[in-house]
Amino acid sequence: MRHKQYLVRTLALIMVMVMVAGCRATEADLDAAIAPQVCPTSEPLSCPTAPACPSDQSCPTASPLARQSGGPWFSIISSATAFRIVFDPGDKCTLSGSVFLGEGSHYYGIRVKDQAHEDYVVIFQTFDEGKTLADLQAYPKTSMEAPSWAHVLHEDYVTPGSTSFHTIDLSVRKVYVSCAVSMPGGAMRIADLGPIEIK
Repeated sequence: MRHKQYLVRTLALIMVMVMVAGCRATEADLDAAIAPQVCPTSEPLSCPTAPACPSDQSCPTASPLARQSGGPWFSIISSATAFRIVFDPGDKCTLSGSVFLGEGSHYYGIRVKDQAHEDYVVIFQTFDEGKTLADLQAYPKTSMEAPSWAHVLHEDYVTPGSTSFHTIDLSVRKVYVSCAVSMPGGAMRIADLGPIEIK
């Protein structure tokens, strides 16, 4: 009887030892599972990127094209314009591009490369029969009123150093362009250009 009791106790002790060992193994496995893993590489993998910008410089980023004289915006958009008007330093103004256009709406650009005046004005006008560009050029440059034989179709007011784009509807046969600048007490025409002829 005592022999059986001793055998039962021995078996119970063995079972407890096995269970404790099993629990310890389970905890060790769990610890290994949740421990941080380190990849067997010499250095971390990363996507190839451009080197960081120096602290005193800003990284180049894509930004909207600005309305700046001489900037890319003017060069890109002006290629789609029918004609361009440019104010240059020294009270100069030029008209470039096509001067033979079809009837309808046309896109054009005005660029002011000057800073000497507060306002710059572009005037589109047509003349009575028999009048020419020479007649307008002979008209007083500082007159605040257009000659009676000239009829204004459209005016644009732009600012120093600006670049802008506009549209105009043309249906008359010939259109003349005057460039003017603001002056103390009034304005002055600095150039009379054209004609732009409508086919």
